Amino acid sequence: MTLIAKIVVTASALAMMNTGVVADEYPSRPIRIITPMAAGGSSDSAARLITDALGRQLGQSVVIENRGGAGGVIGTETAARAQADGYTLVVSMASTF
Repeated sequence: MTLIAKIVVTASALAMMNTGVVADEYPSRPIRIITPMAAGGSSDSAARLITDALGRQLGQSVVIENRGGAGGVIGTETAARAQADGYTLVVSMASTF
């Protein structure tokens, strides 16, 4: 085996050993579900149906946040501007999108 081949094999092995170190367990904090309609509406009801099952499945608390107003734009915008880390979800009607 040539020297360059040995270096490539060694570098590849080191790169594969280090990949699992940066991974985090998901979820490590509560999950937020935003419903862009008022409490008691259809998107709120749908979110409440899945919240308990989702929380049990993931082993983490799931919080519903109602952000009604402007025909769903306020809540949808809040969800769109949330950090893209998988901890903020949105349950909405197709007309809002």
